[in-house]
Amino acid sequence: MTRLLRFSAVVAVALFVPAAARGEITVPKKIDYAASAHVVAKVRNECNLQTAIPAAIASSSSAVKLVNGSGAVSLTISDIQAVGGGVASGPKWVEVKGTYKGKSFRAKRISAFDPFAGGTCGILAKIARTLGADIAGWLENPTNHAELGDAR
Repeated sequence: MTRLLRFSAVVAVALFVPAAARGEITVPKKIDYAASAHVVAKVRNECNLQTAIPAAIASSSSAVKLVNGSGAVSLTISDIQAVGGGVASGPKWVEVKGTYKGKSFRAKRISAFDPFAGGTCGILAKIARTLGADIAGWLENPTNHAELGDAR
């Protein structure tokens, strides 16, 4: 077979074989806040945590594929402390709960002081990137009732 035909066959398989069959872990592009999470409007409307966390997971693992709707991984922003005001408004944290293959985790990251992060959304973006790496690592070898990051 010529190289072009082999390449075409590989591309066709990659496009039409379901993600799970290729060993990909599907994560929703957008996740929800839990009803119990008290999120101030400024944070909800301006900081994009609902998409930043899944994007951070995907950037931390080549096995993760972001999908519209639900994925194999279920995620929820379960708790958040971020009232706005940047470093002047005290510590900020985000907690995410999730499940994958019948196993669950709770991941939490706290940022107490970061004058160079660019305000509340900048601090939360940094937290999202760290949470993404924590969760991506857990997805490689999920254990039940895992406590990730500052949740330990």
